[in-house]
Amino acid sequence: MDKKTLLSLRTQLLISAVVAIVFLAVIVERSAVNIFLIILVCFLGTFALDLEYPLYAYLFEPEKGFSKNLRGYVKDKDYKGALKYIFYNRGDVVDKSLNSALFQIIFAVLTILVAYTSTSNVVTALVFSIFANSIFKMWEHYFNGQTDEWFWALKNKPDKKGIVIYSAAMILVLIFSFAIL
Repeated sequence: MDKKTLLSLRTQLLISAVVAIVFLAVIVERSAVNIFLIILVCFLGTFALDLEYPLYAYLFEPEKGFSKNLRGYVKDKDYKGALKYIFYNRGDVVDKSLNSALFQIIFAVLTILVAYTSTSNVVTALVFSIFANSIFKMWEHYFNGQTDEWFWALKNKPDKKGIVIYSAAMILVLIFSFAIL
């Protein structure tokens, strides 16, 4: 993996760690098992949006070149090669479902809903971690000049000001969700 990918992964892991720490501080969990599970699911939330690529290869577009190559790596049990292939060729996947504004908006609603209703702190922590990482992924697309990929489902793509307002709204949803706890 190149330095840019490692920096992105480190940033996502840092975001997940911050979500775990803030979450544990807000709910004041006392059970060591639950604390461990909350930290674990927060870190698993880092990788949830990357499930896009196996889903694309096996369910959404199994006949595309990206899908055939990825399935070939998995068939040969070359999982490290499959991960490298995904990192270096993820731009070949267009109209992403998980890495998109449409999914993020749906997940924002889910985040608020889970904050209000969930009795499981583990599930709530997972949802918060995935949502926080989706905000980072959106900004990653923005800084890579790929906002059209993130907002592919919208007829009119937002400009820079629109992206800042949209991003602020997503961050406010996350803060509001923490406040609900």
